[in-house]
Amino acid sequence: TQKSLVFKKWLMKITICGSSKFRNEKMDMYNQLLVLWHDPIIDENTKNIVNGAMEEYLVPWVEDADIKKKYDFIRLYYNFIVESDAIIVCNYDKGDVKHYIGSNTFLEMGYAHVHHKKIFLLHGMPQQSYILDELKAMDPIIINWDLSLI
Repeated sequence: TQKSLVFKKWLMKITICGSSKFRNEKMDMYNQLLVLWHDPIIDENTKNIVNGAMEEYLVPWVEDADIKKKYDFIRLYYNFIVESDAIIVCNYDKGDVKHYIGSNTFLEMGYAHVHHKKIFLLHGMPQQSYILDELKAMDPIIINWDLSLI
């Protein structure tokens, strides 16, 4: 007898971007995208920290230059984005900044833009006037938590 194989067909490969402060929210997004048959990408350190596998990082983790070098986050996310169809930016409120986009995330959005990848913002444009024109020029798709728009 012939066994039939069922292969899962991904809709879209999506890199999840956002501040490391939002790591729990980014893992929630990862799981939601899986349920929707997308192929989400997030770094293993974020997964491990959220799942408690890296106990030394259970305290608030500050990504200084040494940490970024040690884990090569800039190149890592560049490569994730190149292999993706799109990125989703988890831009929650941070402090007094509504819909915050940090410097690494802004850089990642730039990578996506120059590689002609779709850019989805989970929330609206941030209240950060110094990057607003550049963000608008990247023409992100604001989904306001409606994942069906992906």
